[in-house]
Amino acid sequence: FDDVCFIVGNTAEWEEGRAEIGDKQLHRCFQQFLGSSSPNNMTFIIDNNCTKAICERELKMLLERTRPNDTIVFFYSGHGIKTGFCTIGKKWRYSNAINMIEEHFRGSQVWCLIDCCFSGTFDHHIPPESTKTWLCLMSSDASIEAGEEWTMTDCFCKAMRGRLLRQRTTANDDSSKSKEIDFLTIQDVVEIMADHHAIIKNDCLQSTLHGTAIDPTAPFPYRIPDDIMTKAKPSADIIGVTALFVSSLFTGRPDIVGVKEVDNAVPVDAIKWKRLVSLTKGDRIYAKWSGGSPPTTLDCPYLLPSWYHATIVSDVYWDHSETVEVEFQHDGHRWTRVVSYQHDILPASYVEITFTDYCKAHKKLAQYGRYLDGCNYQAWHQAICPLLRRRCCVHSIHPTG
Repeated sequence: FDDVCFIVGNTAEWEEGRAEIGDKQLHRCFQQFLGSSSPNNMTFIIDNNCTKAICERELKMLLERTRPNDTIVFFYSGHGIKTGFCTIGKKWRYSNAINMIEEHFRGSQVWCLIDCCFSGTFDHHIPPESTKTWLCLMSSDASIEAGEEWTMTDCFCKAMRGRLLRQRTTANDDSSKSKEIDFLTIQDVVEIMADHHAIIKNDCLQSTLHGTAIDPTAPFPYRIPDDIMTKAKPSADIIGVTALFVSSLFTGRPDIVGVKEVDNAVPVDAIKWKRLVSLTKGDRIYAKWSGGSPPTTLDCPYLLPSWYHATIVSDVYWDHSETVEVEFQHDGHRWTRVVSYQHDILPASYVEITFTDYCKAHKKLAQYGRYLDGCNYQAWHQAICPLLRRRCCVHSIHPTG
């Protein structure tokens, strides 16, 4: 079987970063992945050509060249609304694009990467009787505008090039460690992508699987062979900068310091913990779903690992418990699960920060699986200046966590 790829880059107003981590980079990666077959197996529609008529015509032509058991990657980046893509001149409804794939695609597997505002409703239009398997990655939920960052394409391209980094920490080791993972499953890639969306964009990546022909635990299938592209390593300055931080998203549970178990005892070695320790029953948070079909009474697709809106529903005992019960909310579905508050909870305001220098450094480091400590201003001063190559006055900012 063959892979085919359909890319729509309706992003002329976001030219910065397109060639390095955006739609143009994705096009280049698939050219390398498909090799000599790329002229016949790939379509790239860009900028002023992104009209509904051109998109539908080119998609139909590509689909009619497919064969049984083929796989298609469908990517759209640009403006969107809850019911469709904001293509030039006229809206292209999600239902029209999906129905065209259902009618003309002869293959069995459909990968959809939808990077636009309110994209979380895209998979709602997949017909229940579909005989194809749909893996849908949507950059925002149905009620949220997507940010301007190229987070989805950046992660996917890094996975194709063997450059995704996974955080490795232990409870007894304060230093943040990352290592490059050569073997990544589909679920691994989606999980890392979801982490980046939560940390960089304060958004919940929507990731659903409809059908059984795609195994989420199988190896990520779009890795470019090493003999085609030499893997690039993170720069030494990035690794050096991130080594300054003793706290990360994935830090282990710190020791509690207090006298006779006083109520206000707080840990001293993890700033993230100080943010979390203020959370209590009833608070809205982001909670991480580890993957699987939620135990709901309603029909719900398989949800790949991602962060979802949730509410703490159990009493919180920060001094002697390592878990908390939360209620997840997704597309009208609600279900409860006990999660680790060290690794699976983010305060809903985790990245509501207006300090431009900090945000830029935070986004850059997150590309390599590292996360800045929002309250450690001394680390800010040491890290942000060399990273951004310019002076910044971190001491004048009062971090709120």
